[in-house]
Amino acid sequence: MNNYLRFLKKDSCDPLQEVFRRMGMVLIFLIFTHLFTLAQEQLPVTHFRFNDDTGKIQFAIVSDLWGGYRAGVFEDAARKLELLQPQFVMSVGDLIEGKTYDSTLVDQEWDHFDAMVDDLSMPFFYVPGNHDISNPWMEKEWKKRLGRTYYYFIRKNVLFLIIDTQDGGDYHIGTEQIAYFRKVIKDHPDVRWTFIFMHRPVWQGEDGHEEGYEKIEEVFNGSHYTLFSGHQHRYAKIVKNGYDHYVLATTGGGSRLRGEKYGEFDHIMWVTQKDKAPPEIINIKLDGLVMNDVVNNNTFSITNTLTRGNWLVVPEYVVQKKRADTIRALIVFNNPAKYPLTVTGDFSYMNDYSVEPRKMDLVVPPFAEKRQWIIIRSAHDKQMDLSSMTDLNIELTGSYKYDTMVYKLPASKKLILDRGQNIEGKPRIKK
Repeated sequence: MNNYLRFLKKDSCDPLQEVFRRMGMVLIFLIFTHLFTLAQEQLPVTHFRFNDDTGKIQFAIVSDLWGGYRAGVFEDAARKLELLQPQFVMSVGDLIEGKTYDSTLVDQEWDHFDAMVDDLSMPFFYVPGNHDISNPWMEKEWKKRLGRTYYYFIRKNVLFLIIDTQDGGDYHIGTEQIAYFRKVIKDHPDVRWTFIFMHRPVWQGEDGHEEGYEKIEEVFNGSHYTLFSGHQHRYAKIVKNGYDHYVLATTGGGSRLRGEKYGEFDHIMWVTQKDKAPPEIINIKLDGLVMNDVVNNNTFSITNTLTRGNWLVVPEYVVQKKRADTIRALIVFNNPAKYPLTVTGDFSYMNDYSVEPRKMDLVVPPFAEKRQWIIIRSAHDKQMDLSSMTDLNIELTGSYKYDTMVYKLPASKKLILDRGQNIEGKPRIKK
């Protein structure tokens, strides 16, 4: 430093050396001024470790916008993605209505979707859904327009696998695709994380069958991964094999939108990956934020039971004669969840009939079934004409309580009067 200061003091007839001397004096002045300023004032900040890790990956995922497309929702999501500025955007399929052999219609649908994502300043990765590839011809159209139906890429030593659950235009994962991904996984054992994308959540399996995905899954053998899927239009986060498996809700696809705790909402998923740590994931509703475990291992059976309404079963009533004083009908309550199901309601809405019991208030234990007989009479003290009587609606409410949250939804099933096929009114007796 002393030598440098002596250099600054020397006279020189060399113009270039004189320029360097003057620049050095200015630089020293600025450094001392800055240090003096910092010493005089304390900035109101926690620290200066800025969150600009160059190894960080941050991307967004959009979900189904077909079937049951609701105009304007995905367009709004695309606008907000551009404002959020993820590094890139992934998808989980069902990007067009499809399910056709009409080339003109398919071109129009793809043109419409492409126009919505073409304005994004970051890459958008396509994943095929059952609407996008619903037959072999549509698979050819996909390849002609977009290229591969299944593929992988690596970014910052993170492996991304895009699996086609509509291989060959059918509902399965073919042998070539299985071999492809088994090799990809084995060839990249040192990646810091793997993200898997598919449309249909075949990882859930039916009767232990995962349509070929189980042969890909077995290769991970302890590798760290997170899986994202769609198709069901109801959100869930399920832990399988120790790793998070997601079913995204919708980004404009058909939904009753009954709320976050039922997994029915429009959203963008936001994923942040740092180092080798598990990814941080949050759901961004188009009007707010949703925690990523809003429907989870503990509540999935609750929301699935209530949203489907399959806890309420009303068997057909076999009509034995044309007229009767009463109908003795059976109602069955099934509870497949690990929490008690409370059933409430009354039959006051049946204005033309008197029902016993008038009100319903019972509890079905976990993993159990209860049966309840009801007696239906005419409210006008006369026999009922069963030959012309319309089917009756049975409307009741099912509810669960988990932690401090109450989940409650109504269900409605018809009591169908089975009169058989005999136009004379003689019943077909069912055993």
